[in-house]
Formats: sequence, structure tokens, C-alpha cells
Amino acid sequence: GLPQPPAAARPAPGPPDDDVAPKRARLEFVLRPEDEFLAEYDGPSKVRVQCPEVEGSDKLVGQMLEVEVASLRDTVGHLKSRLEGVTGLTANKMKLNREGVGFLRDELTLAHYNISPDVILVLGTKKK
Repeated sequence: GLPQPPAAARPAPGPPDDDVAPKRARLEFVLRPEDEFLAEYDGPSKVRVQCPEVEGSDKLVGQMLEVEVASLRDTVGHLKSRLEGVTGLTANKMKLNREGVGFLRDELTLAHYNISPDVILVLGTKKK
């Protein structure tokens, strides 16, 4: 019969690695577990929020806000309530977006979304 090709040329048993890698790369962003994240970012922190420019508003002029939070265990809803005074928006009119993640849910914590001081959240407004 024909000589067998050298071992390197034969496909390895099981799925080859390169089937898996591209799928993983396609995920835009992977959040770290909340506890692991909090271990690194414990205590008070800053959250950066990019405001929209809203016509007719003297409070929403496209500025970048830095909000001090007591802990990244605070919920997204709590952050929104802190933003109310600065933005003139009520919390239920706000949408906070994190690139790669999408809109943040009020009941989850900032740590859940891995919001460190170098992350910029984008504030949007909900239409009535």
C-alpha cells in the first residue's frame, strides 16, 4: 500500500483548535466575574459618563462626567439616581451603554459590568 503520511500531517483527533478561536474572538467583550473584579477594584471608585448633547438643554452639552461612587457594588439604578441632578433627566429617561456590552440593567451592579475608572459609559436619553 501507500506509505502513511508523517504524524504531523494527519489531523489530530477531536476538533482542531482553530475552529474554536475565531468564535471566541468574535465575542466583542467578556465580562469578568463580579467577585474577581471587586477584588481588584474595592472601595470608592470613579465612573466616567459621556453625556449626549441635547438641543435646548443647558445640562446636557456633550460633557464628560466623573461620578464618585462609594463602591462598584452600587447598582446601575443608583448611579442613574446620582446623575439626575447633574443631567436634569429622571433615571427612567436614561440609558447607559457600555461598548461591547450594550445597555446596562438598573438592578445589576457596576462591578457586574466591570465598570472601572478607565471605562466610559455613554448616556443616552429614552424618548417618551
